[in-house]
Amino acid sequence: MTSPPDVQNVPDVPSALPGRKRSAVMFMRHVRPRTNGCWEWTAARSYQAYGISALDGRKQQAHRVSYQLFVGKIALGRLACHRCDHPWCVNPKHLFIGTQQDNMSDMKRKGRSATGSKHMSVVHPESLHRGEAQYKSKLTEHDVKVIRQLVSLGQSCQQISDTFNINRQHIGRIKNRKAWRHIQ
Repeated sequence: MTSPPDVQNVPDVPSALPGRKRSAVMFMRHVRPRTNGCWEWTAARSYQAYGISALDGRKQQAHRVSYQLFVGKIALGRLACHRCDHPWCVNPKHLFIGTQQDNMSDMKRKGRSATGSKHMSVVHPESLHRGEAQYKSKLTEHDVKVIRQLVSLGQSCQQISDTFNINRQHIGRIKNRKAWRHIQ
């Protein structure tokens, strides 16, 4: 069996930042270089497949640790985003710093967001819990039909919300068929 890769024997490894060499060497023991240029994190992973590591006594995502070891600090509220779209990759050359919006825009641009006919609610409508099937639902299908009837008779949303003890805005969403759309 070969020895685990070290900072010196992995191709194209950037130098660790000053004061981070020891941490970088320890980090690289859990990295397996792939032919596509990704560095596969071989230690602990989250259920979303992101590597988990620690830096300065704080557990965090391994790709964030990699960025901090080899590139620099990550500002508060910023993400280390993957260019390669592999959550287990920790190659700092495959990472960029951005906001959540930047990350979502990148995902959409690459066609990885499930929208329109690819959205889960369209592909697997049976998996959605609608109406009374939602565990916190205060209304029944019958209540929704009564609410729509009261609205058509001219009763105000405030009066109806007082009657059913729910938010006035929710009555408006029911009225405009933005909520409980599946009920006629």
